[in-house]
Amino acid sequence: MKKIWKCIGLVSLLGLTMIVLVSCGSKKIISTSDSDYSSSISKGLDAVAEDKFNKALTYFDNALTQKPKDKKAQAYRDQTQAYVDTQSQLKAGEVKKAVETVTTGVKVTNGAKSLDDKLSGLGENRKG
Repeated sequence: MKKIWKCIGLVSLLGLTMIVLVSCGSKKIISTSDSDYSSSISKGLDAVAEDKFNKALTYFDNALTQKPKDKKAQAYRDQTQAYVDTQSQLKAGEVKKAVETVTTGVKVTNGAKSLDDKLSGLGENRKG
């Protein structure tokens, strides 16, 4: 009878240990995901500051991979895409379309001030 209780105690202890290890592991994964997300947002904003908009799009896409429904990452991506599209439209001589695109980009809520400023600058350059 003592052997049975020892076996039950050992199995219970092993089961509890596995549960603790699994829960610790999943917390680490969440932390890594949050860290990757934050890093992608930060690197994306750095790329914007360096006028490397296609690189910024890649970082914001990566952030959205980490958190698909994140409003901030989506706003940053939308603003950056609006800037890239506006630049292309201006180069192609599509001024009216560029004005519409930059106006839409400026209206993005939850966006980055630096992107607002860059988009507004595009709009002001076209007016002048």
